[in-house]
Amino acid sequence: MKLSCFTALAVLLLSGFAAASIEVCGFIGITNNNPANVAIGESQLTIYCTSANPWSIRIYIDNDGSDECVVTDIYFDCDNMLQLVSIDDSLAGVDFTTPAVPSDLPGGNAITPPFTVTAGLSFEAVSPELQYGIGPGETISFLFDIVNGYNKDDVCNAFHSGRCRVGLYVQEFSVPGWESFVACVLPEPATMSILLLGLPVVALRMRR
Repeated sequence: MKLSCFTALAVLLLSGFAAASIEVCGFIGITNNNPANVAIGESQLTIYCTSANPWSIRIYIDNDGSDECVVTDIYFDCDNMLQLVSIDDSLAGVDFTTPAVPSDLPGGNAITPPFTVTAGLSFEAVSPELQYGIGPGETISFLFDIVNGYNKDDVCNAFHSGRCRVGLYVQEFSVPGWESFVACVLPEPATMSILLLGLPVVALRMRR
């Protein structure tokens, strides 16, 4: 399966200020227990980020579709660039805690380079996880500080190069089973730097 991204312009003005969001393509299945379930995840799981300043970033993960599937575990491989500030799981049906069990993204060792979870940046839905995971129409966001001497441009470059990655463990498909997914690469660093400053955004979506 060959994946590519295309660009489109989007601008959102709120109260006289430019508020930017960027949709980072989607997620690519890294397991293939059931091709139909992989296709569901790739079609409706999305990720985007916003930033109000150069020292923090908020990352959103959406289950934007109607087909049954539930994100129960979320993993970040971000080379110690990010430190969690807060989780916004305020929707009634979404509740996450840390760390995730299992501690590693299932199937993550089979990709190149292997997916290495950053300490303190794995999250799972509380029990019962299929009830409190991210189901169709639900979302979660994570606010991070950029730490250890890195800056916004470093984070932009890391996401673009694949040095920073986000992985999902997904269950409760209509056909029983589970799959793991990793987010598509972000846009090129110069573009993302503009987006995170709150200027007009270039949105990317995944197509096959």
